[in-house]
Amino acid sequence: MSSMVAKEKAELTPLEKVAIREQIKKLVPEVFKVSWADICSSRRFRSLMWARFAVAGHLLTAGFASTRVGELLGGRDHSTALHAAKQSELLRMTNSEYAEMYERSKPVMPQRNTAIPSEPQVPLEVAAE
Repeated sequence: MSSMVAKEKAELTPLEKVAIREQIKKLVPEVFKVSWADICSSRRFRSLMWARFAVAGHLLTAGFASTRVGELLGGRDHSTALHAAKQSELLRMTNSEYAEMYERSKPVMPQRNTAIPSEPQVPLEVAAE
């Protein structure tokens, strides 16, 4: 797996993963103008390959296992999912059209309150009593 994908991985709960997966299954076909069935098919048209690359990139970035990504892409092998994510990263760096489509199809990651609550501030006068 590429270093960029590994750095962006997030720890998601199972429910958050379901939400992310469903967003991707909705957004990628809309942006790339293909159906989900076509993405999972064996056809190799550029539009379908780009959509597959985007799905793999988004899912691996979200923390899905490569085996699971392969399954979601029509029963493909985990190494195919890793290759697709790598191709997605390369295309984002070299093809502005793909990069723009990839960004438009990016799922909204859940926002969490990661701030650690601080101890309540006790006035000095009360603390001295």
